[in-house]
Amino acid sequence: MIPDLQERLDNRTAILSYHLSDHGMLILLISGNKFDYKYVLIDSVFFNNLKLFRNALNNAAPGSRYEGTAAAVYLYQKLVRPLKPEIAQLNRLILIPDDELNYIPFEALQDENGNYLLQQFSIQYQYASSLIGIERPSPAPGTILSFAPFASHSFIDSSGNLLNALPFSATETSEQQAILYKDSLATKAKFLELAPHYSIIHLATHAAADNADPMNAYISFYPGDKDPNLSAREIYDLDLDSANLIVLSACETAEGKLQKGEGLLSLSRAFAYAGCPNIIASLWKAEDRTTAFIAQRLYYYLSKDYKKDEALQQAKIDLLNNSAIEARFKTPNYWAHLILIGEYEPHHKRKQWAGVAIGMLLLLLGYVVLKRGKARLPKQNGL
Repeated sequence: MIPDLQERLDNRTAILSYHLSDHGMLILLISGNKFDYKYVLIDSVFFNNLKLFRNALNNAAPGSRYEGTAAAVYLYQKLVRPLKPEIAQLNRLILIPDDELNYIPFEALQDENGNYLLQQFSIQYQYASSLIGIERPSPAPGTILSFAPFASHSFIDSSGNLLNALPFSATETSEQQAILYKDSLATKAKFLELAPHYSIIHLATHAAADNADPMNAYISFYPGDKDPNLSAREIYDLDLDSANLIVLSACETAEGKLQKGEGLLSLSRAFAYAGCPNIIASLWKAEDRTTAFIAQRLYYYLSKDYKKDEALQQAKIDLLNNSAIEARFKTPNYWAHLILIGEYEPHHKRKQWAGVAIGMLLLLLGYVVLKRGKARLPKQNGL
């Protein structure tokens, strides 16, 4: 069971699975040589900081000031600090968030010295532990199928919403072997025709989540067409088994309605259901220039055979270290929106997993018993 899982992890990686209740948080940890858990007391202060952090990250308006540092430091103490001795020698994390934790990028958490978690770990996310062992051969990077329908012009859609031009969107794959469809060529029909035949797909466009009905969330293609929006409902019906990576360089593609116990019902989940095992998506409205920079560096590192999580990590670090980029574009609201949801790529050969779900279930059953016991205790005013 757990030993089988541990054999599949390289010696640099840990899985952290988070489970929330109103007054406590269970964190399961599995690394190559350790299986442990931590129970952390939480209360309304914890959830208030989650909300403050999320709101600060979602604000990337011109001239706005990032106000999320205090919340990032507080959340680091709750979400990461209890595990620091166990993960101190590692540099890759697979995270399985729970409920409200799905809304935040752990990469932007900061320790007491102001260092981002990004600077120590590459991070990827997964919807459930049962999906981590599902694996397909990862093809060598090939031609990228890229769409940039708003590269040159702004539009007003049929609902009266302004879709701003994204002048940097056409540059996101410009330094790689890519077939780029931009402006009037970047149609929904062309995407539906070509997407099943490419292993890497890049969509640099506008998108919108729909918390009332997640199936109505959509990605926008060239608005000159009668039906320019690709809805989540349509994505679920696609056959994208040939795709190995989809980069959704658009607003709110990892955002969606929170289904308790299941996570966010987002556009990224729709693409996963359609058959693509790896999705890089955005948690909030993306800023054009910094997103383009990260995308360019991401593909550079993928071309150098970096694992996907490590390529995305290094692309963001390059942004932080680039002296030509203004400091105001280096706060997390400009770079932490892009997250990787997908397969784990170890640095050694892996064996088949067996019984992992059973082991996780047994520990979760213990957590339920513990949570019920905690519920009978008086509520605490502090942490």
